[in-house]
Amino acid sequence: MTSKPRPSHIAPIAIVAVIAFAGSAGVATAAKMITGKDIKDGSITAKDIKNATITNKKIKDETITGKKIKDGSLSPSDFSGSVEGPAGPQGPQGAPGAPGAPGLAGVEVVSQTFANVFVVNSGGQRGLSDVKTVTCPAGKTAISGGFDLGTDPMENGAQRQILVSASQPNAQATGWSVQLFNNSSQFDNSLDLKVTAVCATVG
Repeated sequence: MTSKPRPSHIAPIAIVAVIAFAGSAGVATAAKMITGKDIKDGSITAKDIKNATITNKKIKDETITGKKIKDGSLSPSDFSGSVEGPAGPQGPQGAPGAPGAPGLAGVEVVSQTFANVFVVNSGGQRGLSDVKTVTCPAGKTAISGGFDLGTDPMENGAQRQILVSASQPNAQATGWSVQLFNNSSQFDNSLDLKVTAVCATVG
């Protein structure tokens, strides 16, 4: 009597094992890290990268040099803080300035006291004294000046009555001139007057 072969279950079990192995191998392959070596040069552009996903912390120091940056692609807004660039070439020489004001030399002070300068009252007249002028040395100009009505302490009454009407350079600017005014409308008066000129050679 011939016996029939019994069905074998080995084949299905082997197939399942092969499938399971292949599946586990696929998982292992998918879990492999993708590095720069796996990416073709030029295949990833700026359009493929979301804004702000690549920060300073993700870029190794000194990996991006000037050769890797296109000229004109960066603007001041791309930098945080101030960035000092290289010094530029020296500019052309400017135009000459305007001539300066004439200088001063040989400054000196000259004074003269005029005794008993008469000042008529201002009641019916103008109440002015003669003009008294102290002259600068030859060739010098009066650049400033002044006066003093208090040289004689005995004339304090007259000093309260007499005022200065003018204190200025003379017409040629070769000296300093002073004229007095009598504030009284009734009484004439007189007093000592010291005139001072500051003289200098101009130009």
